[in-house]
Amino acid sequence: MFKKKKSRVLLKLSGKAFAGKNLPISEDKIIFCVKQIVEAYNQGIQICILVGGGNFFQGKKKSPNSLISRITYDYMGMTSTLINGLALRDILKNYQIKSKIFSSISINGITEHFSSFIVEDYIIHGGIGIFVFGTGNPFFSTDTAASLRSIEINANVLLKATNVDGIYNKDPKKYNDAILFKNISFDTALKRNISVMDANAFSQCKDYNIPIVVFNFQKKMAIKRALLGEKEGTLVNFKGE
Repeated sequence: MFKKKKSRVLLKLSGKAFAGKNLPISEDKIIFCVKQIVEAYNQGIQICILVGGGNFFQGKKKSPNSLISRITYDYMGMTSTLINGLALRDILKNYQIKSKIFSSISINGITEHFSSFIVEDYIIHGGIGIFVFGTGNPFFSTDTAASLRSIEINANVLLKATNVDGIYNKDPKKYNDAILFKNISFDTALKRNISVMDANAFSQCKDYNIPIVVFNFQKKMAIKRALLGEKEGTLVNFKGE
């Protein structure tokens, strides 16, 4: 998929990657992801992972009649990402992989405050950075946080692991004849107002020329293939090719 092997990658894992059938956290589901991450890591890929929290809570989906404000809901959603980050860190540790949680909102004794300089040094020396609490601000999705962090750590590519195979010309859940794009340009993605990822994220990556790959993490070994720069899902870049 890429002309050259990518060495530094930001992987955005949605909360769905952590959830079991009837539970918000499933160790088996996390292990399924971690095994693939470890295989790519062992081939020399520098990896950072930004985690979502939708398996516990999605801030933007508050009821219009709720007495809890949208801002509070968003902070509750951000807190959910920390739970997933802690679980991911411990399972990586069990695979003898050094990782550290970097947070937009520091929690003493649990996380380290995000700093691009500290993170770059950490991953250069063999650690995996886990990013939680999104941007640290309400009204911004974890997609936007992923694009921002990709820019800050000088990532070669942003991988969006989701529950669809990539970007389609129309909603594949509604239309059986939906066509999967293998490649698409930033401009086309923005014009089509594609819902699989926030427009802010597309715009930021376009401005800093960071390709995006949207793929289905549930497919066998898809995470590993995406991390290694192999063909998987839909590639979004300037040329759309």
